[in-house]
Amino acid sequence: MMPIFSSLLQVKQSRQVQWSAPEKLPLGVWVLIVVMICFGGLLLVRLGDIQLRQGKDWRQLADQNSTFSVIVPAERGILLDRYGQPLVLNRKNYFTLTQPDTVWSSKVPIVRDEALTIMASSSGQAAFSPITFTLGRNYPLGSVLAHSLGYVSQVTREDLQKTPQLPLNELVGRTGLEALVQAQLQGKSGTTIFEVNALGKKLRLIDSTDTQPGETVATTLDPYLSAVAATAMGERRGAVIVFEVQTGAILSLVNLPSFDPNIFQPTLATSSAAAAATLTELNRQRQIQA
Repeated sequence: MMPIFSSLLQVKQSRQVQWSAPEKLPLGVWVLIVVMICFGGLLLVRLGDIQLRQGKDWRQLADQNSTFSVIVPAERGILLDRYGQPLVLNRKNYFTLTQPDTVWSSKVPIVRDEALTIMASSSGQAAFSPITFTLGRNYPLGSVLAHSLGYVSQVTREDLQKTPQLPLNELVGRTGLEALVQAQLQGKSGTTIFEVNALGKKLRLIDSTDTQPGETVATTLDPYLSAVAATAMGERRGAVIVFEVQTGAILSLVNLPSFDPNIFQPTLATSSAAAAATLTELNRQRQIQA
């Protein structure tokens, strides 16, 4: 019996040897495990930051990539004479879009009657209007009150540096009353937002906001008296100022030589050389007055 017990004891000892504790892992392996755990933790933290804290911002960026906004110009305010008649008028310059269902369509200028005909015929049929427009100014008195009323032009780089929120299609007063009461005359542009695909094709209209026209500003200027004063001056250089004795209101302020502010409107049939010559004359007069 003893040999049997001794053999069992040997087997038990051999089994204890087989189930002995594993050897310790090398230091390099532990370092690799720690690095992987830290890297995985950083990924989880970054994923949570993107999804939870920055999720709204990334959603807005994604929406912006699928939408296109069109700025709708607002009508500029009107200047009235002492009789309540307009001294300055707004004028729409119409264009037809060659590809109205795309965001980068070419524009072809057309006359007002033709634009209204196209708009009437396509109303309710086309998904997107084939007609667009820009705004300009019309000065019925021409050069008579040009220095008093002033003129407008498109936004420049200097304007954007001073007021970055100005729309690019905004009209800005440069001289005269147009510049003096710019804040009152300037309206608030509207916006039309389209959903577009990757090729710039309009899919549907998402939203639109209406424009708000500028304020109407009344003046004491008398256009008839100013025309008489300009005619009386003829070709002479100088200025005519007419006051109302009882109130001190300025009825006429004519400065000669003058210019036609309509030439600064791009749709009028005037050459760039004429506009440049007029601008040079204006600068010369300012230097003389200074």
